Amino acid sequence: MVVAESSDTPHAAYDRYVHAVLNRDYAQFARSVTAGETFHFIDQRGTRTDSRRDYLDRHRLWFGQAGWDIAYESPLIAQLGDTAYAMAVFHLRERGPSGTPERLDAYFTLVMVKENDEWRAVADIVTPIAPK
Repeated sequence: MVVAESSDTPHAAYDRYVHAVLNRDYAQFARSVTAGETFHFIDQRGTRTDSRRDYLDRHRLWFGQAGWDIAYESPLIAQLGDTAYAMAVFHLRERGPSGTPERLDAYFTLVMVKENDEWRAVADIVTPIAPK
């Protein structure tokens, strides 16, 4: 019996993840994340969660909000066995609570593992870039 190798790659998984964010596609976003209960996330303020549910809930709320736009620069993607990571820069523009425009430029590291022949995110680390 010959088993076909998966055509899924870390690059394809990163593209699915980013595409889901850009399109505010919560269902696709949730499929790009591990099926396990643990997901490590550190946001731009240094707040940490280790819960997949918290991570997904936060993004569901964010996707439903108006007044934001995000752009990603080309990632550096590396793979070692069944683990991979993507490092990129994103530029987030949104309206603050007072309605004033806010900007966040940050490094973004997405850690992925292979689950059932599919690459899925297991960690998301956001590091703000200090203004020049």
